[in-house]
Amino acid sequence: MDIDQGLSEIERLKWYERILKLSQKASKESLESICQYLMDDAIAGAEAEVGYLILFDDQGKARVSISRQQGRENLPKGEWHFSESIIKRSLEMAAPLILDDASAHPDFGQAKSVIAGNLKSVLVLPLFFEKRSIGVIYLENRSQKSYFSPHLLEVLTLFSTQGAVLLHAKLKEEGPRPSQVALNETGVPTKNLKMLEVFKQAQAVSKTESSILILGETGTGKEVLARYIHQQSQRANRDFVAINCSAIPETLIESELFGYKKGAFTGAVSDRQGLIAKADGGTLFLDEIGDLPLHMQAKLLRVLQEKSFMPVGSTVEQRSDFRLIAATHNPLEESVNQGFFRQDLYFRINTLTFKLPALRERPEDVLNLALHFARKLSAEYGHQLDGLDEGAAGVLLNFPWPGNIRQLQNAIQRAVVLSMDEPDKKLLSASDFSFLSEAPTPSNLPSLQEAKDQFIKDYVKKAILIHKGNKTKAAKALGVDPKTLYRHLSDKKED
Repeated sequence: MDIDQGLSEIERLKWYERILKLSQKASKESLESICQYLMDDAIAGAEAEVGYLILFDDQGKARVSISRQQGRENLPKGEWHFSESIIKRSLEMAAPLILDDASAHPDFGQAKSVIAGNLKSVLVLPLFFEKRSIGVIYLENRSQKSYFSPHLLEVLTLFSTQGAVLLHAKLKEEGPRPSQVALNETGVPTKNLKMLEVFKQAQAVSKTESSILILGETGTGKEVLARYIHQQSQRANRDFVAINCSAIPETLIESELFGYKKGAFTGAVSDRQGLIAKADGGTLFLDEIGDLPLHMQAKLLRVLQEKSFMPVGSTVEQRSDFRLIAATHNPLEESVNQGFFRQDLYFRINTLTFKLPALRERPEDVLNLALHFARKLSAEYGHQLDGLDEGAAGVLLNFPWPGNIRQLQNAIQRAVVLSMDEPDKKLLSASDFSFLSEAPTPSNLPSLQEAKDQFIKDYVKKAILIHKGNKTKAAKALGVDPKTLYRHLSDKKED
């Protein structure tokens, strides 16, 4: 963009046209649609690479409502690198802010987010309604300095003022909505006091180098919490390396962790870096550490003590400076007493401990999480689902969720995918979750034929999930014609 020239009359007219069209859409579109239009128009008008629309609730808590890139596509969360400190400065000024080179700015150049994203040109537009901040539009060009022209401010200020009016009206009309992704949080919305306290304590200890042990049932979000701690730490710009100790065969776990040299064993045709070496400077997350074999526990303890290790087949020690976060669903004290886990290693990793509550202990989060997953997954699949009806909400609230958040997410994914043949559907209903009541009880064991039919039905549904709802592709992958696939999905039986 040429910053030496002002906007032409044609460019000015295009901006006014955007503002007019946005105003016309307000009465008939949802909040999500308004946010998308606002974000896409801002990116297109400013010719930005990336944009974020961040909204504040009544308590001032921020959430990313939408993040987009050129081409009107959603920006994957893993590529988010906006700067909260720059946003804060714009809000304090109550005025638009343009930075020609954030990475070289004396106030922001050393911020973790600026360094991680290698941020260059940044433009922030605060959204105020009656002197109250309701959010910001944040635009970036990550590859070019001095990209955004000051001449844009006139029309962008008008655009953001009109946008703030529309957003305020739509927020008031639709009422409070659960956060989708909160700034500085794990991406899992929660109102549970125990979880909020966990996040608060995790943020406090993230700046330390102490080892951390996370306890909780399977599916409660132990890896999510570990990633959150890493992202808040001084190691955030280095790798987060995760391994599930129970998922790796005992014969392979050593080479996975330590790596190996060429010729160390049959099949070792070249050197391979292990996960401990890869975690150098970052964080190593060992999930289900209680399943680590005893001989590997001794080797891990030495690495934690000496910060050095030897790849399999090597005689030369290597060093790795990493922060360890471990997790388990089993009580390690019992494993220690039974001789399955080394006491000295337990003491070493148990410096700081967090215990995550099961989903059944935080019922106030079930619907928030379900809405979060439904909107996220429907957007990924190009569906237009907006949430759950009362019947679906009742089913989800009354289900015990033994698999916790992971089981809830899988259930929502299954319901979303299988509802895609109803393009006008806006809300998931109780019937979309009928599969939750299909699990047999010991007193109601199905017949062999019923079990076979259910297996085939579930297998077909899994194929549809893999192919993101495309039944034709699923049928082809299974080697059957679409009619056969539909017959297996139907509850009707042929004579």
